[in-house]
Amino acid sequence: MSEIDELEARVSAALARIGQAVETLGAQAATPPAADPEEVATLRAELAAEREARARLEETVQADRTRLAALQQDGDAQRAAFAELDASLQRLRRAAQQLRETNDALRAANARGLGDAATIDAGLRAELEALRAEREAETAEVRAILAVLGPLAEEALAAPPEAASAEQEAG
Repeated sequence: MSEIDELEARVSAALARIGQAVETLGAQAATPPAADPEEVATLRAELAAEREARARLEETVQADRTRLAALQQDGDAQRAAFAELDASLQRLRRAAQQLRETNDALRAANARGLGDAATIDAGLRAELEALRAEREAETAEVRAILAVLGPLAEEALAAPPEAASAEQEAG
């Protein structure tokens, strides 16, 4: 039996050593391995740089969205200005046609030796209407030009000086 006691003691000792090894391995597994401080600092710097780049990209996207909305509004203003210009040009064409017809009638009356006061009056009215329509068309044309150039001028004035000089050098 002494052999059994001796084997039992050896097995108990081995189990105790195994238990200690398991506890040691468990403690080592619970604590993370020590990180290289230089590598941690490098990774943190890279993370900060990526965050800054992302913030700049988000600002750029927001600025582009704002600019797109402004361009859409400018496009609506330009369409309205060109519609006004088109209406004024149509009125000018009608007035010019009326003026031509009245002048033709005046020439015909003068050729026959008839100085018709009503025809002369109609001619003067047509000429006055043509002048008004021409002025209105010119005003509408100026508005249409301003609708196109206004946003471009505002954008040029809003650009930082170094961006404007860089564009001039590139162009």
